[in-house]
Amino acid sequence: MRAYRPYAEPTPWVDTAQRIIAGAAGASLIPVMASPPTISIGANGATSTVVSGQSVFTPSRTFADPAVTPRGCIIDGTGFARNVDIGVYPNVDVRRGCGWGAAIRTDSQTIDFSINSTAGATHRIQFNVNGERVGTADTGVTADSGNRYVKLTFGSSAMRTIEAFFTNSSTIRGFNIAPGATIQTAPITGDVKSVVLTDSYGVIQNTLRNRNNMYWRMMELLGIPDANVSGSGGTGWLERGPAKNLGDRGVADAGRRGPVELIVVGLGINDRNRSPADVRAQVAATTQALMLANPRALLFNIMPMWEPQGRTPRSISDAVRMGWDDVADPRRMGQADPYGLVTGTGRVGSPKGDGNADIFIGDPGNTDGLHPSDNVNLALSGHYMYGSWAAGKLLEFCHRVTGT
Repeated sequence: MRAYRPYAEPTPWVDTAQRIIAGAAGASLIPVMASPPTISIGANGATSTVVSGQSVFTPSRTFADPAVTPRGCIIDGTGFARNVDIGVYPNVDVRRGCGWGAAIRTDSQTIDFSINSTAGATHRIQFNVNGERVGTADTGVTADSGNRYVKLTFGSSAMRTIEAFFTNSSTIRGFNIAPGATIQTAPITGDVKSVVLTDSYGVIQNTLRNRNNMYWRMMELLGIPDANVSGSGGTGWLERGPAKNLGDRGVADAGRRGPVELIVVGLGINDRNRSPADVRAQVAATTQALMLANPRALLFNIMPMWEPQGRTPRSISDAVRMGWDDVADPRRMGQADPYGLVTGTGRVGSPKGDGNADIFIGDPGNTDGLHPSDNVNLALSGHYMYGSWAAGKLLEFCHRVTGT
């Protein structure tokens, strides 16, 4: 039997689990605004119409402003939008970047953002206002290395919290608010400081689809709308792919916001060609490192997701499960197995009639037979299906932790 280090009562993770349960009771997906602001995109090189004549190269405010609150994803090597030199932002490792965001609370009727859009990349912005989405689609910006202002115009002046989420390939120089308008520090959203360590299921390269993916859906349904999702496509517990495996980056990524209260891990698909024994050993070693570095955190493992035609062997899923169990402290750690949740070999746009993959797989662009689908009809979205399932499993885990 393992000997666990003593903790003061009540144990911190019980309090965290109680807060997750309470937050989930009234949680829902972020709604779409009934009366959104007008969004307009200026011409290449045009000056601001919010602060008349302000150059697109030198907006009046930057994200280093102490009133700007970081939102969303982890940025490799930096952590938060306000801690980076926006002028050199493209130097971020885009293989692990998953976009980033900032919250600005202001009573300005208009606000514009200066963006440089690298040629050949994808540039999108998702705006939320007072916790509601501005439309169902992201705002696209031409990828021609141009320099433009993207402007929001509201019907009146009122104090609002505006969240802007940018793709990792975009250089955002700053923003302008109307002369005479005020700016305040935006509140932190959600009651639990959390991080998700995952692969491309949490990040679709260079787009904002990560804001709609299964992990964001899961966190929204748990009442945690400002989770940090650290995803690296092609990587796993052991597999490095184009970047780093979880052993290389897990502890550092989990700690970029300071002490965290909830760590969710979702990896394993990309370890499919590795030895099960090696995967098990790596899972145990990495999990133990996460435990020791985060002694007050809940840890929850989502075992390998579906992959077409069973290319993620059951032996790899079992290796992940056993490696986790080899070191897990059951008082604050749990896991869930989605194996078999999605069935069949089809995808959206190419149904095979042999399972529900015909609906739930096919992202991006319905040409991908690996990633969950995305659909404005949430009942037909693979990301939503996975996210709601995972939220339910994590909530069950929290009830076990609290004994309720």
